Amino acid sequence: MSYAHQGGANYQSVPNPSDGSFNRNMSGNPQGFPAPGRRSTGDASGSASGSAESGRSSNSPMISNNQGGGGGGSYVGSQRDLTTNGEYGPYSHLRKGSMGKMGSRPGQGRGAYAAGGAAAGATLGANLNQHDAGNRASNYSAASSYGGDNKKYYQPQQDGLLWDGKGEAEPDDYLHNPDSKRGDSLHPCSARGILNVLALVVIVTGLLALFAGYPIIAHYTKRPDNTSGFNIGGTNGSGQVPNVPSILGLVDNDTLPADREWTNPDGIKHHCVFSDEFNTPGRTFWPGDDPYWTAVDIWYGATGDYEWYAPEQINTTDGHLQITMEDRPTHNLNFRSGMLQSWNKFCFQGGYIEFSAILPGSPNTQGWWPGLWTMGNLGRPGYLGTTDYGKTGLNWLPGMRLPACTCSGEDHPGPNNNVGRSSPEIDALEAQTAQGVGEASQSLQTAPFDLAYDWDQDVAVLHPGGGTKINSYTGGVYQEAVSGLSPIPNKAYELANNPTFTTFGFEYVPDYDNDGSGSITWYIDGQQTWTVTGASTPPRPNIGIGRRPIPTEPLSIILNLGISEGFQHIEFDTLQFPATMKVDYVRVYQRDGQPDRTSCDPADHPTADYINRHGDVYNNPNVTQWRDKYNWPKNKLIDGC
Repeated sequence: MSYAHQGGANYQSVPNPSDGSFNRNMSGNPQGFPAPGRRSTGDASGSASGSAESGRSSNSPMISNNQGGGGGGSYVGSQRDLTTNGEYGPYSHLRKGSMGKMGSRPGQGRGAYAAGGAAAGATLGANLNQHDAGNRASNYSAASSYGGDNKKYYQPQQDGLLWDGKGEAEPDDYLHNPDSKRGDSLHPCSARGILNVLALVVIVTGLLALFAGYPIIAHYTKRPDNTSGFNIGGTNGSGQVPNVPSILGLVDNDTLPADREWTNPDGIKHHCVFSDEFNTPGRTFWPGDDPYWTAVDIWYGATGDYEWYAPEQINTTDGHLQITMEDRPTHNLNFRSGMLQSWNKFCFQGGYIEFSAILPGSPNTQGWWPGLWTMGNLGRPGYLGTTDYGKTGLNWLPGMRLPACTCSGEDHPGPNNNVGRSSPEIDALEAQTAQGVGEASQSLQTAPFDLAYDWDQDVAVLHPGGGTKINSYTGGVYQEAVSGLSPIPNKAYELANNPTFTTFGFEYVPDYDNDGSGSITWYIDGQQTWTVTGASTPPRPNIGIGRRPIPTEPLSIILNLGISEGFQHIEFDTLQFPATMKVDYVRVYQRDGQPDRTSCDPADHPTADYINRHGDVYNNPNVTQWRDKYNWPKNKLIDGC
């Protein structure tokens, strides 16, 4: 195969003068090679050729030491020469391509490289000759540039180490083309591309139809019900209530007919408007579990309790509700217990409410704080932002943001700004012990306060046989306590010899006319204990406060078991864990012949819109002050209007 100098090629072959073939094929100066000691002045048209006779492969690397880029020469290298004293000699890194694309390339007649400039060629040739063990006399003769060893070397091109790439187009060259203007950026759409686009259109259209189109179409094509059904429990237009076990009505189906009526000592008959017998086992009260009750997941910080209220502490077992206090650290508090609320689910205005319960511990146990009580729906127990107090007149009052003198246009729940709104509290039971005797604190928590919390105790009625006495505690910064202490039967305790469910309740008549005509009477085990009327909290002109009427607000129901030094001193040695308060039922009765008032959002005392507008406070127990979220409404007394 012939290796010819091809316009601009930078390498050509050079014979090894010590090789035998050199002597056989060359006489005197080989054709195209300059004489020793002289520079060649020939042109660059020389060629190297090989023949079958020489026995050399056409792929044998050809080596050049053309120092001047002048006359050509003919030589066929030997593969044998490449392997003598090593694979490629001491400059094998040059042959293996470490200086650019210097190695032989298939299909290009390996070794057909053009020499560089004369000076550069001479320089590299001189460097190579210094390594050679043969004739070192001439720096110009290719023949004398190689001594006795048979190694052959590549002379790197001097005007650029990389392969020039001419005539070597490869299939992936377009990937490396830096020219962004190739003119091939647009292509005709393929069938596959069209199908991909159509598939995306179908998917997007289907999603829009499902989540946007269907609801809109359903809204405008829905047929109106042919009954004017309403109310919880499935009441339809005919007034029939279906007996569906999974749907709880206001009155529990397990409430016996005889228990659906109640008559007070004055002979006034009442009918049951709400009941829960807790007979179904396994009920839980996590948020959303029950239509009327919710077990809260909070710390009751208002009284500095030692327990965390957790929903898992409340369930129904053996036909009754069970609230368990455990000595189990939770959220950095020592104990865990439960609080059940009907807040914003079931409320009532007026009537008689009765709880049947067995209390934890015994009369000798001091520290448990079981509670069976009610509170106005505008305040949510444990959510301090809804029950905090602010300056009104001469007092700091719980939840008294909304007096009857609220300025027009200020934030107010209604029905108008001339109706005072608050969150009163009536307690059927807060149990405590004193000297081995259990006592029920039965109270009305009210505001504004009398001077020194001195409500008019002379007009209170202590019923004979009840053993009730006026509570020496009359209030604090949150409320004034109109309270009596009544003895609790020993049988009402969990650790009694024969624990028996005992009833605790109160009947109240709201003072809708604000004339002092309302009243509250408390009961234990069906017997009246004591009564308070509006006369006990009359107007106090000397300190600028009006009458504190018997509550007219819709009241929600709360059942809980707590432990706190804020209620009574705790004797931990007397406590046994776990402790349980059991509730057999909760029932609410209202007078016959009068409309039932069982809404948390009645027209005369609405709450729903106000609660919805301030949901972040009513649903976040970490908000402890109303002012953290909203401005305090202005009133005529303090701010003027």
